[in-house]
Amino acid sequence: MKVKPSVETPEFVNVSDDQAAKETWVNHLKRNQSIIQELMHGQFKSRLDCPDCNKVSITFDPFATVPLPIPTDEYSKFELYYIPHDIMITPIKINFNLLNETLHGEIKAQVANIAQDKPENLLTVFQKDNKILEFTADNSLTAQYFRDHAGVAFLFKMSDVAKSFLTSKDPKVVRLYVYSEGRYFFESDKLVSYARLVEVNSTQTVRQIHIEVFKRMRRHIHCNFEKTGKSSIIDLKNTTDLQIEKEFRAIFDPKDEKNWPYKLSYCHEDIKTQKKIVKSKPLPVILASFYEFAKSEKISIDGIVLEVKISSSYKWENFGLNRCKEHQSNNPHESFNNNYTIYDCLTLFTKREKLEKDNSWYCNKCKDQKEAYKKMEIYKTPQILIFHLKRFKTSRIRSLGPFYWASGNQKFTTLIDFPLNGLDLTKYVLNSDGKPAIYDLYAVSNHYGNLNGGHYTAYCKNTTTDKWYEFDDTKVTQISDKKIVSKAAYLLFYSRRKQD
Repeated sequence: MKVKPSVETPEFVNVSDDQAAKETWVNHLKRNQSIIQELMHGQFKSRLDCPDCNKVSITFDPFATVPLPIPTDEYSKFELYYIPHDIMITPIKINFNLLNETLHGEIKAQVANIAQDKPENLLTVFQKDNKILEFTADNSLTAQYFRDHAGVAFLFKMSDVAKSFLTSKDPKVVRLYVYSEGRYFFESDKLVSYARLVEVNSTQTVRQIHIEVFKRMRRHIHCNFEKTGKSSIIDLKNTTDLQIEKEFRAIFDPKDEKNWPYKLSYCHEDIKTQKKIVKSKPLPVILASFYEFAKSEKISIDGIVLEVKISSSYKWENFGLNRCKEHQSNNPHESFNNNYTIYDCLTLFTKREKLEKDNSWYCNKCKDQKEAYKKMEIYKTPQILIFHLKRFKTSRIRSLGPFYWASGNQKFTTLIDFPLNGLDLTKYVLNSDGKPAIYDLYAVSNHYGNLNGGHYTAYCKNTTTDKWYEFDDTKVTQISDKKIVSKAAYLLFYSRRKQD
């Protein structure tokens, strides 16, 4: 029998990661040199930070499998909308699937990246039932807050002068609600689209506010003309003040009020209770100051609400009020999917975490057990890479005298999407040694049932024919590759793609 040498784990000080990893790997080979090691062993980088003395401990540990946590309560799924300032740009609906602690600032940064904008230009507004519940500029809010909020987040692109309105006296942002008039005497007006924002300042007249609202609505009016086959006088390519003024006077001719597409009203509504303090009244088209007008009506600019009421003689559905496009990400690392992916699991695996008290770390500088901060990363990967999806969790340990056993076992049956070809680990591997970090799946081990009783099957790929087969005890059948990704997937076997 071969006697393996005793190897101590050294503590590296002022040594590069590359040097420390190589020395640790040499020690590993002294005790583990085989075809299994050559094909299947990789290396983790583990970092521990003492919360008291700030001591940092970095080790490089070999592995045969990568245990991936299943995203459960750690992630938040929610949707939001990006509303551009330019009415010619279609709003964007974005589905997010982010770590709970992802901050509001990072969410705005991701939206800005998608919209090719700057985060500081975005104002976050929560809406429910097409009314605004809350304005917020608090960057300490988390993705979990977005998920659990009663409303849906809308991120409005603000002009340079209005983006700081929450902390400045002038300009202000006024809520604009879009209603459709009831067609019959027994029908009330109903909200038919999300709330818009209108930027106002102390120099504007009431008539100029009418023009600002018209700017928000002119594309929708043009859409109505197109839907009904009528000739439109609106030239969307021409956005000069002269053109917009010309269109406004033609469409809202005082002599032809019965054919106006909408009428503009105002009211005073409490943003918290959603109740009207001052009932709706038509907003006159006058040259008086808008601020002075609100003051004369005993309404603060912060409390005034503008109301577009689409005429009952028009079908509001023809205005394209809720048109938007969904963001489709081509980047596999972006978590915008409705389902969790293996990339979500990898992100969670590499997340910095605080150790629990029963799993504390001994700090040899403090000479005590510490609830340290730990971060695991993949330093290098082998030819054959095995992922272990951690589907099982034991919530309680019970005892009877000297005997202990686990209880409260739980199995996560969350669907984890994983690619059959082209798993890209470039983002997650610290040292690729010049080898591609691209892997292709060749086998899956499935588990059905729970810890009290279960059944294993396997999917394997014939690399000669590129056909997939299911192995279920003594039964072997060919299956479609569309069935490989399932909630039963437990172990994933990948092979590094060969370089061309």
